[in-house]
Amino acid sequence: MQFYLAVALLTPWLARTAGWRIWVCCILVAWTWRATMFYASGPVDPYRLFMRVIQLPGTLDEFGAGIFLAKILQARPGPKPAAGWGWAIASVVLGTACMAVYWPHAYYWNQAGMVIFWRTSLGMFFLCVVAAAVHLPQVAQKWPLRPVHYVGVVSYGIYLWHMFAIRLCLGLHGITPQQALALTLGLTLLLASASWHFFEKPILEFGRRLSASKAHPIAAAAPRDA
Repeated sequence: MQFYLAVALLTPWLARTAGWRIWVCCILVAWTWRATMFYASGPVDPYRLFMRVIQLPGTLDEFGAGIFLAKILQARPGPKPAAGWGWAIASVVLGTACMAVYWPHAYYWNQAGMVIFWRTSLGMFFLCVVAAAVHLPQVAQKWPLRPVHYVGVVSYGIYLWHMFAIRLCLGLHGITPQQALALTLGLTLLLASASWHFFEKPILEFGRRLSASKAHPIAAAAPRDA
């Protein structure tokens, strides 16, 4: 909600500013916010620090990556297979490098460098993945990537429900971290799928039918070629 409000207020600036400038500004603001939260918070538990650094300023580098990609696609619309394969290769390279940095520092929350800077590299990796999927839509929708494509379809539900699943697992005793991860992922996907099929999709289809019914009289009244 904070992001939507910020975009509405900044629309004139976003429209006239180059994508790379927007992204650089977003990165600098995010780094500043996360550094401030890390050093000003003192010794706090990971959950409290997590809640502080993921407030809107702290995630602007990832949102900025999406804006940067949107600007590129706006200037050069349409799938481009050659560019798509380039983005796919870049995603493999960046993803490998990103996780190579993460795993030796997986405790994460007691390390300033990880808290402040690492998420920017993760945003770059996701940018490449999304760009590859946009330019290679036929590949992204075929097996074995079809389950991944479905995850993208229900992704808004994942965003809505993942914290509920995490909090539920944190309240369970006697389960291993691996079991907690599996339960969190499974419950989140189940709730996201239910939300999509029984709530989001029917509302979207109703909206399309309503729009079509309103547009039909206009189309019928429009003059036809002889």
